[in-house]
Amino acid sequence: MSSFFDVRKQLVFYGTYHASSPNVYLHMFFVPLIVWAIAVLQASTPVPSFVPDMQYKISDYLLFKLNNAFVYTIATWIYYFVLEPGAALLYLPQYTLLTLSATSFANSHANAVKYALCCQVTSWLVQFVGHGYLEKREPNLLENLPSAVVMAPYFIHIDNMFRLGYNSKLKQAVQDDIKLELEKLDREEAATAAKKL
Repeated sequence: MSSFFDVRKQLVFYGTYHASSPNVYLHMFFVPLIVWAIAVLQASTPVPSFVPDMQYKISDYLLFKLNNAFVYTIATWIYYFVLEPGAALLYLPQYTLLTLSATSFANSHANAVKYALCCQVTSWLVQFVGHGYLEKREPNLLENLPSAVVMAPYFIHIDNMFRLGYNSKLKQAVQDDIKLELEKLDREEAATAAKKL
């Protein structure tokens, strides 16, 4: 359980399966779409009757509403903050806008669930192709689904922050550990292939 709250281990676990730059670029586009579509689905799900009906329309495209999407956003953001506070603070505006726009979309489009599901299916398929074709490995979600789904948006965010010079010590440590993990995976795959001969 301690590794669940260790940003370095979480980033290494996720990064080991996302070492190909083209695959990372695919994820930079499609992971936020998946997160947005999940928020649309959550915002479309009824909340228990004891939850107060709190909402505030910011614009035609941004709506705050106390709903499942808001609760999930707060819970995951707190987890991100525990992992790496600085990066979490920098992610908060983007994550907030994503949730507010998803809530607005869910409340203003009759077919919001259908659109969100189409977005999910398309985005996941593209990522699976990216893993098979570009990484030549199965995605890590098959190894640890909750960690993979929760960490994907934060990994993409921190990876972008690393590109902008954020926390160079952490970046180097993560890159070094990913290199070691990739070498280990390559050895394991070679040993498995040799056994099949």
